[in-house]
Amino acid sequence: MNRGFQIIAHRGASSECPENSMCAIVRALELGADCVEIDVRMTRTGEWVVIHDETLERFGGGKLKVEEADPAALKKIDIGSWFGSQFKSERMPTLRETARRVIGSAALVLDIKTRRAPEVLAASLLETLAGQDLSSVVFSSFSPALLKALEKRRPGIRLGYLFKNFPLLRTRLVPPRLLYSIHPRKEIFSSRLAAEAKARGLRTFVWTVNQPDILERLVRGGADGVFTDHPGEARRWLESIGNTRLCR
Repeated sequence: MNRGFQIIAHRGASSECPENSMCAIVRALELGADCVEIDVRMTRTGEWVVIHDETLERFGGGKLKVEEADPAALKKIDIGSWFGSQFKSERMPTLRETARRVIGSAALVLDIKTRRAPEVLAASLLETLAGQDLSSVVFSSFSPALLKALEKRRPGIRLGYLFKNFPLLRTRLVPPRLLYSIHPRKEIFSSRLAAEAKARGLRTFVWTVNQPDILERLVRGGADGVFTDHPGEARRWLESIGNTRLCR
């Protein structure tokens, strides 16, 4: 991940394609996103799949819990028709499939949704990504314990701390030496927060930003990147305000 301002495709290009689908991921790459952010959950068998929700209810798959299901069963479920009939062939990607498709073309941000023993999750994630270039991956979580477990197993990997309230307190809950970045939601971003992060050697990536006026405010306030559902439009917005920190 380079040092310019980062356009991070939130769940892929989720304004154009079903979120977290391979279609959305590929479209984000086509639009020139610097990073692709996906949500990941561990299934019953230990395989990691790409999905935000705990169940498949929003996608028409009933109340089946992803973390109690087998990957083979999940692969049979249409995750695209809810977004548009043209996406009815979309199936849930695995983390392995997604990593192979993204790494080498863009950075990959993993929002880790499963809540289990941190040591178990850390070991499983790192095993799943064995052989991949982890310098292109940011492991992102609301859980300080999980971030610490990941760092313990693989010192120096890139960790991102997610939070949505009490920003200046939250930045002190995880030792800065462990982190690569902080990920506050846009409502709690401030130039003071960005300055404190920078002083601690951290980058500030803000979620989720879909309006040009908010994007401009964040750029002026010192943010280092944004999660957005509109990666193509976000690049055009940045170019229109003369941002010199763009990566491309």
